[in-house]
Amino acid sequence: MRQIKGIMYFFITGARYNFTIFWAILLSTMFVSLLIAYFVGEMSHDMTMVFAVSAAVYIYCSIMGYSTVKEAIPHLLKLGATRKNLFIGLGASFLCLAFLKAVLTSGVHVVVTWLTDMFQIDGYQLIHPAELIGNTLINRIVIDTAVMFFILASMFVLGLLFYKFGLLGGGIVISALVITFLVGLAAGTIPDIAIKLYETRALMQFVWLFLIGFGLYAVSWSMLRHITIVKTR
Repeated sequence: MRQIKGIMYFFITGARYNFTIFWAILLSTMFVSLLIAYFVGEMSHDMTMVFAVSAAVYIYCSIMGYSTVKEAIPHLLKLGATRKNLFIGLGASFLCLAFLKAVLTSGVHVVVTWLTDMFQIDGYQLIHPAELIGNTLINRIVIDTAVMFFILASMFVLGLLFYKFGLLGGGIVISALVITFLVGLAAGTIPDIAIKLYETRALMQFVWLFLIGFGLYAVSWSMLRHITIVKTR
């Protein structure tokens, strides 16, 4: 347990700088866009500015999940961490990061919505996937946690593929996924699935997405159990 706590501390300490820089840039951008919407909206009532906080956080999680492989795993192995504890510690870190960012994202959503209502900034709108089923605080946190953990897990697996099998192995997997997607798109399977998911949209779908992410992370154990500090080129 001490080693797992140490792995989580290493992950959180390493991510703290990027975490701070990301939120500083995001909040600054939102503040400037709010000012623009406020002053421009007084001159032109036809203008509407749309901002998706969650989309920016999803991109951050994708980068974090992929970069964790090459930045954290070699250092932790050199420090004596076992593969089993790496698997548990990084999984717990991903889950904590996803939940923390979901809470922060929802908090920012609440504050910005309050500001737009107070100053009557009608030309500024925040969008979120929760609008599909009900834009409530709980729904936003559940959805963001599920989506972020899925992204972290999938990008972590992708990073492991490139780390263990090099550009060739990772490229083959990505090519296979792209071909499968294009075939499904041409056959109409993917559009039909998307339409069906939209028509039967519910919070449970995002719970299933979280479980899929958990399954993807479980798959990473097959690569993580024999991983070394030597990266395949």
